[in-house]
Order: sequence, then C-alpha cells, then structure tokens
Amino acid sequence: AWLAGDRGVVSTHDLLDLRDYTLFTPEPQTWRTAVPAAMPVTVVGLDAAIADRQQMLDLFEVGEHGAVLVRPDGHVAWRTTARASSGVAELEQTVSDLRISTAPESAAP
Repeated sequence: AWLAGDRGVVSTHDLLDLRDYTLFTPEPQTWRTAVPAAMPVTVVGLDAAIADRQQMLDLFEVGEHGAVLVRPDGHVAWRTTARASSGVAELEQTVSDLRISTAPESAAP
C-alpha cells in the first residue's frame, strides 16, 4: 500500500520499524495516546493513504478505528477493528505473549 508522507509517496513496507513493531491505523493520534510509551511499537497513520480510503481499510482489515501490528520482517502479528480505548489492552497482552521486550537490553557482563 502507498501513503503520502514527509518523504513523498512511500510504501508501507518502507515505513516498517526494523527494530520494533509497527502499528498501522487510520486513527494514529488516538492509538499513539493509548499505546504505553515503553511499548516497542511505532504508530503509523493510514490517514494519508494514496488509495481510496475504503480500499485501504479493506486491505488492512482494521475498520474505521482499528489497527494492525506488523513485525519487523513484515508479517502481521495482531489485528483489531476495535477502537484504541478498548483494543490497547489486547495489544498489550499480545506484545507480552510475543515476549517483545519493553525495556532496553542490558549489557552483557
């Protein structure tokens, strides 16, 4: 999928965080507020989609308010059509289940 951004038109693949997970959503501000700061998740808005909005929502299968969590390798780890206020708890559980570190790695002795 293609989005318009600060760098012009970019592929969603180019927006993946290669160290942490990427959360694509049509409501980026709402999800950014809901996701705990310590969670290793970068929120990317689908609000700047080049394609028809409904086509983008259908492609990502998130509805008007949901989100999709994508691993650094591009595989989908989790998806919801829920609003951030009710979906963030499930996201936190998924992150915990996947054993994604929410703290910086400690240096080896």
